[in-house]
Amino acid sequence: MGKFRLISCMTFPLQSYVSDGGDHDPFPEAGWRGTPGGSLGVVDGRLQLTCALRLGSRAQQQEELSVEEVKEAVTRWRDNIIDGLELDPVPLWNEDYDVTPYYTDKPDWDAINALLLYISAKYTDKEVPATIEKDMDIYEHPIVKGFLETKDFKVSLFDGNGWWLPIDRNIMFQYVLPNSEESPLATNALLLAELERYNAFEWNADRDTIISWSTTEGYPADASYSREEGYREVEMHEAYETESLAKFAFSILWQAVEFSMEHGTVIVYDF
Repeated sequence: MGKFRLISCMTFPLQSYVSDGGDHDPFPEAGWRGTPGGSLGVVDGRLQLTCALRLGSRAQQQEELSVEEVKEAVTRWRDNIIDGLELDPVPLWNEDYDVTPYYTDKPDWDAINALLLYISAKYTDKEVPATIEKDMDIYEHPIVKGFLETKDFKVSLFDGNGWWLPIDRNIMFQYVLPNSEESPLATNALLLAELERYNAFEWNADRDTIISWSTTEGYPADASYSREEGYREVEMHEAYETESLAKFAFSILWQAVEFSMEHGTVIVYDF
């Protein structure tokens, strides 16, 4: 496979991620301080926020907040969501960062873009383009623009924010992230339902085939290495095979969903 940049797909106990404080800190501009307050509730059929976390500086986060305090804040955020959605039974949602395993892989933006282009083409009965340009703004592609302008339903891969919670309900709702930033949130059940729909468009692949796509499909090699010649650039690609990249991203997302459902972990795009 070729080189990866920008984005990975992770599923893990959330506070092990937000308390990292290093290269994987998802909230570099707004650290944690204090404790969460308020609650989440349903008013007139809509999920509403009563209060949010108080934020401090990154320096304050590093000086004042222990791992256990982060765990308390994140579990409070989780419990507010569970209570606000009136989930019964309570879903498997682990935040025991020192026990629960994690899954991570890297589709990169080009593969995600290829999947979005594939989905848009299928929904609008357009031919899937053979190739997709590297680093393109996928939302400016005419097929994707046409799909977004005409669709009258929500799709978490388009309308979400790269967060899927371990909840067995096909829903997407507006709330806040643990750093108090307002954001749409979806569920792993909704993502699985969407993936099953996309698979039924044409591929109709079984699980083993889907899993295999993360190794058999994807990026062409930009370089090779041998003991005799060392590192040697083969070809720098400016375009990729759309469907191969789409299958590659699809496989990674599918595996992330399976892992999330088995271990009760949040799925997050790591930018």
